[in-house]
Amino acid sequence: MAVQVIMRALNCAIPIVILISGLIGAAIPSQAQTYNGMTLADYERLTANEASVNAKKIAHWYIEGIATATADLNGMYQALSSRRFFCPPREFVFGPAELQDLLTEELAKNGGMWRQTPMVPIEQVAVQALARRYPCR
Repeated sequence: MAVQVIMRALNCAIPIVILISGLIGAAIPSQAQTYNGMTLADYERLTANEASVNAKKIAHWYIEGIATATADLNGMYQALSSRRFFCPPREFVFGPAELQDLLTEELAKNGGMWRQTPMVPIEQVAVQALARRYPCR
């Protein structure tokens, strides 16, 4: 349920994600996209070693939007329900570089599971990875 709440909020509350998703749709034709967002398949294509510099920038900007929104929504959810989706240490600096590193780690560990559904939104992978790395006790 927590993932569904954050996915709904990410889906409708982030103008930068909408803007970047439009760029992705124009730059990367794909058979189907989830709510015109970035899927796991799109993310992997954009961040592959052979991807262009512009493709990697698009991925970075999209991840930057996810990082900002996820951190904000985690705080908002706590204010509303006294619970959080993930609980990083206080000194944790959260930004696109950290989220990209976490996604790389998540896909290295659990990529087989995620790749069974390549059209999964990358936001869902990110939220699950954050919850796994920084569980709330």
